[in-house]
Amino acid sequence: MSNPERSLLEPPEWQSGSGKHGGDEQVRSGLLKAAYIGKGQNHRRCCSAAFRVLPFTVAISLALIIGSAAQSQAIFVPKSGPPSGEKLFGQQCGACHSTIAGEIRVGPPLAGVVGRTAGKSPGFNYSSALRSSRIKWTDQTLNLWLADSNAQVPGSVMNYRQPDAAKRLAIIGYIKGLNGK
Repeated sequence: MSNPERSLLEPPEWQSGSGKHGGDEQVRSGLLKAAYIGKGQNHRRCCSAAFRVLPFTVAISLALIIGSAAQSQAIFVPKSGPPSGEKLFGQQCGACHSTIAGEIRVGPPLAGVVGRTAGKSPGFNYSSALRSSRIKWTDQTLNLWLADSNAQVPGSVMNYRQPDAAKRLAIIGYIKGLNGK
């Protein structure tokens, strides 16, 4: 047994070669030096240090395994298809345009826009460029408009470009569905 009043500066019994763990070679081990700081018997001091390090080692190992599994899982997750027209409309058009007839936001409502002449929805103040354009909204004209609105009607207020043809077609499909609403 060790003396609990012994100074930490005094060498323990196991440092001098006596006791359960004797030998200077063990004292040189950082694990045994760190273990001596604790209280209790010499055997418990040095051996319990290994058990204090074990949970940390296990935790690090588990974190690495879980982290690598999460990264590898992201690689094998199949890509989803293109977003729906409704979702794209909500993300790219819905802040300025309503899908409810007569509800005016920054832009005119788009309910019933397919088949209508550009710049003629009642209650919205269109730019003179769009009012005088004489465009009738069809799949083709909407596709050109969504690809680059300012190239389609120079001087129009709306500035929108969607380079992805699949996304444009999805938005147009959704807008066409609004005609029945």
